[in-house]
Amino acid sequence: YNTSVYTSVIAGAFVIPDSPQVVFWLGALWVMYRIILLADEQKNIPLGQWLLFGLLTGLCILCKVHGIFLWFGFGLYVLFFAPRLLKSYGLYVSAILTLVVISPILFWNIQNDFITYRFHSERVVIHNESMIHLDYFFQSMVGQMLYNNPINVVLILISLWKVRSLAFLDSKGTRFILLNGLPIILVVSGMSLFNSILPHWSGPGFMILTFLAAAYLDEKTKITSVQFPGVLKASGFLIVIALVVATLLIKLYPGTTGSHDPQRYGDGDFTLDMEGWKKFAGEFKPWLDEEQARHALPENIRIVSHKWFPAAHLDYYVALPLHLELLGVGEINDLHQYFWLNNARSNLKKGDSALCIIPSNYPVIMKASYLKHFKSADLLHTFPVSRGGEVSRYFRVYRLNDYY
Repeated sequence: YNTSVYTSVIAGAFVIPDSPQVVFWLGALWVMYRIILLADEQKNIPLGQWLLFGLLTGLCILCKVHGIFLWFGFGLYVLFFAPRLLKSYGLYVSAILTLVVISPILFWNIQNDFITYRFHSERVVIHNESMIHLDYFFQSMVGQMLYNNPINVVLILISLWKVRSLAFLDSKGTRFILLNGLPIILVVSGMSLFNSILPHWSGPGFMILTFLAAAYLDEKTKITSVQFPGVLKASGFLIVIALVVATLLIKLYPGTTGSHDPQRYGDGDFTLDMEGWKKFAGEFKPWLDEEQARHALPENIRIVSHKWFPAAHLDYYVALPLHLELLGVGEINDLHQYFWLNNARSNLKKGDSALCIIPSNYPVIMKASYLKHFKSADLLHTFPVSRGGEVSRYFRVYRLNDYY
């Protein structure tokens, strides 16, 4: 668990929906297995266990809709290996509780034209059944392997291969792990044949299958002390090296690994998403103070952005520290939460001016974005931001005139 990039870094350190999701997912799995054990022993299952499973699963789905795979895995187990549970009223009470917990999703979508469904369906729908993208599929495979640590993935594959020939888990444990771990991996991998997907979507599936790999290691190494097997040490060593190299690359790499075209300098360099924003904010503040002091810009000037990224970074590092408002202008699928955040901030009025800040690694076609909402745009200043002694990208500040 600690040597997987997904569980230790993405869900373990980043502030994203996966962070609470894996907590509720593991909690729900724990309760699910307790229910399975009681059912296998022909014992009564307390209503409290059913309620706890329904609650934890609902909270998991509230984090990310992927949590529905908990009910999918449990449903498969019940249908194939514990059908008598279909006669238990607790099963249906648990399902109803999950629906109650996730009901805010339904109510919010009713109020907002089911935008969650429409947005996510665009991300996963197969637009052309005859168009198979092997490049997407291979990118997905490589991404999933890297996110979950290649050594761990190899251990999982070996344990899957040996699952019938080695008795490192009883049948209940094996079925439980396979039915909860494999479905989300297979679905995400299948989707990648037709659409570009994010490798961490299948993270919970690999998280569950690591129990299988751990049980395999237990049997193969006959652990009788606190000493870890060599392969696990190698897995830990690999992730430490990867994190050190990534940190050095983000903080110290001279310039950029991306484009050197002046208009899109740094484009393609993902490390710039995590570096340089504070440096820019530190240079932007005195420039803005000077412009406002000589009345070239009004005191209440707003910053606008046509996409949630880099809007969120600009909001956090620039607008909020300077007590400026950042507003989203554009399509809802581009703005995401900024479409609703606008309602809590002062709206632009006809004829207003605003600033927009464009990082060169995220080039923008002004006519297709900002000039759909403003009559003209003037480039006011270009800020070069350096890393390792060389320019990594440019931040261009525009004044947008006459909002309409």
